[in-house]
Amino acid sequence: MPTSLRAARQAQHIVRLERRLFQALGQDNWHTTGLEALNDVNALQQQIADLDQEIETSLRSSVSETMIRRPRGPPTAS
Repeated sequence: MPTSLRAARQAQHIVRLERRLFQALGQDNWHTTGLEALNDVNALQQQIADLDQEIETSLRSSVSETMIRRPRGPPTAS
């Protein structure tokens, strides 16, 4: 079985188990135990990746604009 398929199946299984555990423990206990922290970490990692992408896009745009505005060739004397 390909690794990516196996990882996807395991991730789905983990989600199902977490859902069952959440139902068994109840929401208050779930939050108290800190088991939800992994989802918070994943969300923060995704937010960091999104912000990194925005910064990279912005920097590339700035560099492109600077290159377009920069005069080409040596300056001419009058």
